Amino acid sequence: MSDDSVFEKAKNHSLDNEVEILTSKNCGCYFCRSIFSAREITDWDYEDGHTQALCPKCGMASVIGDASGFPIEKEFLKEMNLRYYGPDYIRSHPEAATVYLDRYFGGKVTHNEKNEKLAISYLKTLVDAKDARAAIALGALYESGGHFSKPDLAKAEAVYSLPFLKGNSKALARLGSLYLNGYVGKLSRWQAFEAIMKSAVANDFEGIFYLANCYFDGFYVDADPEYAFGLLYDVFPEVYDKFLLNRQDSVDFVDFTYGIGGCLHEGLGTQKDDDRALRYFLMAELAIRNKTNNSGEIDPIGDKIREKISDIAIPLGLHKSEMVFDQDTFYDSFSEGNQSNERKRLVKAIYDSQTQVCEMTIAFDKPVIMVDEGSLNAEVVHGETNWRFTGVVRYEGPESGEFTGVISPSEGIWIFIDEEKEGPVAFMFFDAPYNEGEAE
Repeated sequence: MSDDSVFEKAKNHSLDNEVEILTSKNCGCYFCRSIFSAREITDWDYEDGHTQALCPKCGMASVIGDASGFPIEKEFLKEMNLRYYGPDYIRSHPEAATVYLDRYFGGKVTHNEKNEKLAISYLKTLVDAKDARAAIALGALYESGGHFSKPDLAKAEAVYSLPFLKGNSKALARLGSLYLNGYVGKLSRWQAFEAIMKSAVANDFEGIFYLANCYFDGFYVDADPEYAFGLLYDVFPEVYDKFLLNRQDSVDFVDFTYGIGGCLHEGLGTQKDDDRALRYFLMAELAIRNKTNNSGEIDPIGDKIREKISDIAIPLGLHKSEMVFDQDTFYDSFSEGNQSNERKRLVKAIYDSQTQVCEMTIAFDKPVIMVDEGSLNAEVVHGETNWRFTGVVRYEGPESGEFTGVISPSEGIWIFIDEEKEGPVAFMFFDAPYNEGEAE
């Protein structure tokens, strides 16, 4: 049997190895080359229809147990590592590098100096193969610095300026943003602004975000906070939908919710409105909540978001608690200027004029974000929610239908609207501005 055949057979024992690991005494990882007791394995990966043990030392799914019959020894693991994670293998099998990088940046691989250097090495290999996604990731790492490396803006500029990224909207946005944030390199201010503009015209959300910042800050243009706020506000429904399709890709959503919330909180480019500002900050906090890597570090913008929430909440006597699906939550979640225009189905509406109770079942074909200012919480909700509103003196509307949002032209009145149709869908009148209801 050839060496290649032996190593390939050994590699296969890292797939669907749950029973084998449970019957092993010792295990080895051919990624980090650690040897450890099989009892130390507590995490498993279930992607692509396979069950794989995750290494308790590095988090990679490259574990073989001694029940496989292969030697769990340093030299054998070293050979395995060179064959499946070494430079030659990665150059001819770039998908292996992509798997590692997805796990590393997804927080599934331990963040230590060795693994960060390996991530950079893999990114460089993919960049040499003209992989645009890897180039953007490498530029971002140089731009912000890693956990064990300092920012290097000159290297970031060099990566974003690579010839094969010419016209790439993400690279253009990042390149322009370096100058927007004070970096002085090879481009003129006009070229930096032009890069951001081209990215925004391509409907890249980062480009639009940075273009808004150009108008906030007066970078190469006259400052125009109202126009800047409009840029953020008008595109937010698309950013919202993108986030709900992939909640791991939250950068744009955090930028926009934090940016819009900040404008509303400060009255920058729009009327000051702390009520709406709080909703946006809560959605931003939802996006970064629990997004930690294996080193236990939290996205630093999370502290800024929580500080803004506290600025508004403390004077109002609000405290963090479990979300309550009450009448306030309904309005906080579906009111004008808060939610995407995604359609919601009014499955059932039953109104009893004697008890002044209106019960509704609302269904969502796609996930939506519920916001409860009273508990300082936001959550993603799927399927149906059942609501019971009290103090409803009159309900005028169908028993079923569709709507996109709710507006309140005056205290004690809700109007259910459909952005695609003229006229209201339904009216609800209350005996007081705020009456709590219940959701089951």
